[in-house]
Amino acid sequence: MEKATDSPHLDFKFSDLLPDFFELRSFTTGNVKVRVIDIIRIEASKSYSVFHLKNNKPFISSHNLTYQSKKLNSKYFFRASKSCIINFFQIDYISKSLPIKAIMTDQSEILISRRKTIHFMAMYKLFLYEINNLV
Repeated sequence: MEKATDSPHLDFKFSDLLPDFFELRSFTTGNVKVRVIDIIRIEASKSYSVFHLKNNKPFISSHNLTYQSKKLNSKYFFRASKSCIINFFQIDYISKSLPIKAIMTDQSEILISRRKTIHFMAMYKLFLYEINNLV
């Protein structure tokens, strides 16, 4: 099977949209670089952030969730509630019943805040629209 050379999106990967690495700080391990596409969700734990990554144990960062949300691209990450940020690339399914839940690729269920439900659906539809136009 031959590759078509006239289509620029034939070799498209979702990981090309995101920066390659995100630098995390921790007291125990220092600075660690993590692939952005591997971040499933970030949860708050007091004044720390717990990164849930694909195929890894959770990573605890010494920065709070507000700091992390400022560093992340808002097109691909969404603050679902006061205590959780999710990666749109890692959403497996969205429940249609209220309250809306995002089921992530690791099968965790993230409740979307009632006040953010409309904003979440609009951002997710925009994300899907952009992805479908790129592919």
